[in-house]
Amino acid sequence: MFQIDDIREKNIDKFYEIYLTGGKLKLIESVAEGLGKRSYFTVDCDGNIKRKPMNHALPLITTINNDNYKETIMVLLEEMVDLTQREKIKKIERLSKYSIDTLTNNFNKIMASGDKIFGLKYGKELFLRDRQLFFKMLFDYILLEDIDSEKSTMAWCLYQLMKDNDFSDEVFHVGMSYFLQRRSEFNDFERVSRTSFTPASKIEAVAASKSSNSLEISSYGKILNEFTYKKENIYTEILKEKIKY
Repeated sequence: MFQIDDIREKNIDKFYEIYLTGGKLKLIESVAEGLGKRSYFTVDCDGNIKRKPMNHALPLITTINNDNYKETIMVLLEEMVDLTQREKIKKIERLSKYSIDTLTNNFNKIMASGDKIFGLKYGKELFLRDRQLFFKMLFDYILLEDIDSEKSTMAWCLYQLMKDNDFSDEVFHVGMSYFLQRRSEFNDFERVSRTSFTPASKIEAVAASKSSNSLEISSYGKILNEFTYKKENIYTEILKEKIKY
């Protein structure tokens, strides 16, 4: 549950307690409504394009442990929770009447269109029916996107937080909203897919990505390594170009 009064009053001890008794997901749920943006992409009447950066709260929270939780929670509350951008998070509705074929056939289309309402619903339903299938489809879509979008970072964090836990509407909302609201860009994929190249070793590219100083590059390598994909030769080439090993 969102702890707006405790955030406003800087009641840090309350959030220490939430983490120690409820863990990472309960901590995220307590601040989730202040972690997103109302819009990540805008164009004004003069043609000026503005893209807002990803909030790194989820990546930060994935690193939290009983040794660093006090410092981590201080950074989270002081630098990453923004009540001026607060968005009330409601329980995401189920789409139980839809067949798994309908869900899988439409998932990528909805992700690309940026339809937040249906993106959240389709994603939740897929997750609850088959979370392994959901994450493979999500990763396959994210690998199409330009690495600089940081969507790979958010995708890997969402996986780490939810792959072995019960579904959390708040945590899911924070991650999926970023995928859906930050416009999709496939420049690298489209360029590489039109060129002729000798397929690189996925194992070598992933290994090299682990030593990258770029969180989005290392995250891209991790999600590439997690499953087998039909287009993974192209994904591997994109990763290789970014690493330049």
